[in-house]
Amino acid sequence: MDLALAPPAQVLTDESIVYPLYLDPRLERNRFHYLTVHSRGWNYYDDSTEPMRVGFCDWSGCNQDIQGTARSYFSFEAPGLFVEGLDPTIYDAAVKVLQKFNATGAAQPVELHGATGFLPSTEWPGPLGGKLETISSAAGWDGSSSATLTFNNSNVVNYVKSAATNEDHNLQFALTPEDQNNRDQWKKFGNNPTLAVRYGYVPTTPADLAISGSTQCPNRERYVDLTTSTKLYARSDERSYQNLPLEYDFEVYRWPGTEQQTKVRYNKIRVGADGSIPSGTLAEWAMAGSNSNSTTLISQDKYAFRARSYVHETAIEEKTPSAWSGLYHFTVDKTAPIGLGISSSDYPLNAWGKSQGQAGTFSLVTDDSTAQDTAGFTYAIDTATPPDPSNIVCDYSTAAPGASSGYLTANSAGDATLTIPANDLAPGYHEVTVGAFDHAHNVTATFKTYGFFVSPTYADADGEPISNTVYDFSASSTSKLGLVDATAAAASTGDDLHRDAACYSDDTYGISSGGKFHRIVATRGDLTAPVRSTYKFTVPTNYPDFYYSLGVAMLKGNHLGKVRFALAEQPNTAPDGTPIKTELDPITFRTTNGGDPLVVDTYATSNTNHYVPLSDYLPDAQGVRLKAGHSYLLTVEIVGTSAPTYTYTSGPCSGIEDNGYTLMLDYLNLSPIRQGTYASLGDMFNNTAVGTTTATNFDLITPTSTAPDTSLAAAALPNGFTPPSATASTFTTPGGLRFNIPAKKSSTKYTGRSYDNVIANGQTLTYPDDPAVTGDETTGDVYLLATSTCQPIDPTSSRALTIKVMYGDTDPVEGGAPEETPSDHFLKSPIPAWDGTPAQPDTTAPDDEALTDRQKVRVVETLAMTQSLSGSSQVTGNRYLYVLKAPAEETHANSPITSITLPRVGSTFTSKSCAESGAQALHVFAVSTTSQQP
Repeated sequence: MDLALAPPAQVLTDESIVYPLYLDPRLERNRFHYLTVHSRGWNYYDDSTEPMRVGFCDWSGCNQDIQGTARSYFSFEAPGLFVEGLDPTIYDAAVKVLQKFNATGAAQPVELHGATGFLPSTEWPGPLGGKLETISSAAGWDGSSSATLTFNNSNVVNYVKSAATNEDHNLQFALTPEDQNNRDQWKKFGNNPTLAVRYGYVPTTPADLAISGSTQCPNRERYVDLTTSTKLYARSDERSYQNLPLEYDFEVYRWPGTEQQTKVRYNKIRVGADGSIPSGTLAEWAMAGSNSNSTTLISQDKYAFRARSYVHETAIEEKTPSAWSGLYHFTVDKTAPIGLGISSSDYPLNAWGKSQGQAGTFSLVTDDSTAQDTAGFTYAIDTATPPDPSNIVCDYSTAAPGASSGYLTANSAGDATLTIPANDLAPGYHEVTVGAFDHAHNVTATFKTYGFFVSPTYADADGEPISNTVYDFSASSTSKLGLVDATAAAASTGDDLHRDAACYSDDTYGISSGGKFHRIVATRGDLTAPVRSTYKFTVPTNYPDFYYSLGVAMLKGNHLGKVRFALAEQPNTAPDGTPIKTELDPITFRTTNGGDPLVVDTYATSNTNHYVPLSDYLPDAQGVRLKAGHSYLLTVEIVGTSAPTYTYTSGPCSGIEDNGYTLMLDYLNLSPIRQGTYASLGDMFNNTAVGTTTATNFDLITPTSTAPDTSLAAAALPNGFTPPSATASTFTTPGGLRFNIPAKKSSTKYTGRSYDNVIANGQTLTYPDDPAVTGDETTGDVYLLATSTCQPIDPTSSRALTIKVMYGDTDPVEGGAPEETPSDHFLKSPIPAWDGTPAQPDTTAPDDEALTDRQKVRVVETLAMTQSLSGSSQVTGNRYLYVLKAPAEETHANSPITSITLPRVGSTFTSKSCAESGAQALHVFAVSTTSQQP
């Protein structure tokens, strides 16, 4: 009797198989038995000399005393079919017996039965089971050839399957005649029957389901960044000892609800049908690949996919699959947040804001329509590209507050606050670039860049840092502007001219009173005259003398009108009732120097924040000089609507109808950008010109690694000019003029650098009244050692250099006490840029121009310098410093100078390149007077 377990054919033909091949090591130890029993007592067990007999023996040669009717039992041990806890799939099974003798020439039937266990002592009738299959054959009659009978119908397969399922390690069979009393059915069989079983184990249910390009954060849906190469993954194990490769099916369903929906994608042929996916490795399927029912990307929606696996067996057409995996849900979302906005009352757009040393914040928002899906914001300060929130990022607070780049978590309204702690940013221009992203990590298509300026660091009279001051237009604010005057409004009964607008309380707009704006409503119908409102604010009494950047935050919308602004100082009196002299001339903010008044059109198709940097519309954009404790009046005038082609929306807001002449005011911002008066020129220094590195320019530009604003190597300054050092020094020009060079001043902007010049911008240098302080009285002509950068200094746009002297008879008997008397001096000709064509010294005689020659500032000496790279190789061409002379008026020649106010030449301190308006600068290295000459 033979036992054969047939593995899948490919195992025997696979070129990678290494021989000897062990399909199952236990096969070499398997035992089998057979038993023939007769109804009249003759039995034999595993007798290799006897055939297996079947049927009624009533022929010559039969021993009727001991034979009668015969049955033969046989068994197989098949451990390869039994893996604990697993049920194999039986593809086919066959019991084969060799028929050696048939009693007649006609084909006679024989039945294959199942059986139970038997022993050598087992007697008739034996443990006969149910019939499995009947085969008729005449093989072996009258000396004819033997033939193998193969029993392999479904009953045989199911019998083997049942044994495997029940883990019956022995399979027993029996051969019986169809009619045990029919002598014609007497047969003899070889004693070596075989059992051939082709089987396999159903793979494990696929696990480790995944999808490429997915993002899943705690308590959130799984999102997929869908592309044509997006792949689905699953893993199964083939559980027999053979580790056969596997095949897979994938199915994708649209699954927006709780019940199974439409199948939208599936593989056309099984994934791994070529046998390329080993057991236990990840299978992958491109959802829009060539093996998909469609190469079109699925639309945005919620989906789920599942997978099942098969053993790869080429000889089996109908393979038994594993169970379907569980559902793997995912969402296709390619819509990024919209309506990205950034605003700050601490740092108004492109204007001066809080000073260094003062923490400030930015409000980041998205449109309400996508706010709920806004997960966070990515940002970068002073770099162009914020970090990418890759698929593995779920912690949107990965950067500490104030870091130069990172992420911020959005709140439920799709908003966040970016905080810049004190001292993180140096004074000057900066940019924050922001993008918003949703939970699928779709980032806004366009980043938004917001430019702002950090003000220099100053202290008040108590030594406390000074920051920007925000005055709220809202009447309910604790830091509000006082409405002191307003023209009457011809509004309907019960309407107020001024009120806080509750219908604009969205925190996207406005900072005050819960986000409300202060609303001004003009007359109904056509505007016949400007509607004017005047607001008062007072500079804190402990502030030094400052120049301020001034700006108004307001709303733009499709129902808002045009506005213009003016500023004046409010007359005041001292405690004793004496009038205090006002020092600020009334200002009308104009589009250009001496041009038309600035008119701001607040019309927009949708609501948006708008900041008006009023200081940019002052003469030369210098900022406005305000005095501590003084009060000032800001006048706001509604002067009309925008173009008639614009359509205005009319609707109630705070009980008032819109009519296109309305304004929405938020706050007034004051940022100190420079001190007004200084006791020494060295205290004024705010710029670096001389260093030790290679460079090409020095100016107001924020330096980078490739374009620093340090431009002149110390070794590049000939003619005896020693750059400012840790101690003061002197320098005498080739023409014999002597200058005291102040000591350099540590930079507050860049670590390890020093300031060695001041950009002239209306600063006032004061001189002590007591000559003992200076050693002698400072009198006579005034000299500046200076040069210009970026653009020539134009006399037509330059303001005066003002010299104040104490003039008058100092003898009370003769004429009383002297008074401080100013004299203004103006440039006679342009001052070229330091690297341009040099100016020629002006040696002309006094002329008959409107201003006397003694009120003209002239270039009286030109100092050529060679510029070297790192102190060695010389750059082609020279660079130039100039001696500027402001002659004293004849009557003031011997009067002590009390102050010198440097000219304002149009430097805005907000330019980012020399090509921009306001980039020109007059750099002053030293100041001298006639009395300080040898």
